[in-house]
Amino acid sequence: MQQITSFFRPSWRLVIAGMSLSCVCLSAQAEYIDSTTLKTLSNAYALGKTGSEAPVLHQAMLYSGYLAGVADAYHNVRFCLREGVEIDQIATLIRKHFEKNTGSETDFGHEVISEVLATEFPC
Repeated sequence: MQQITSFFRPSWRLVIAGMSLSCVCLSAQAEYIDSTTLKTLSNAYALGKTGSEAPVLHQAMLYSGYLAGVADAYHNVRFCLREGVEIDQIATLIRKHFEKNTGSETDFGHEVISEVLATEFPC
């Protein structure tokens, strides 16, 4: 019988297992993401890119997953992403939106993302 080998080193397997477990735990609790929370997660994402502690990285992962979910849900409905657009590009657009529009945020995080992407990537 052929043995299956992993691409990841043993230390990375533990990290990946921990991240997977945290994702499973997060999916069990539904959470309302308003624009204030979205802005907090956006800041954590920016900090996480430069290296940070586990709670910030956890928020950064939650944020990137949320962005991907909204992008997937509304693609070809409210906006049309072009081929090759990455989560990091979307995160940059959202961050720029928060820098320019500090007082004009909607209550729903998904609406903020959807409005920004509809402006940037109209159908």
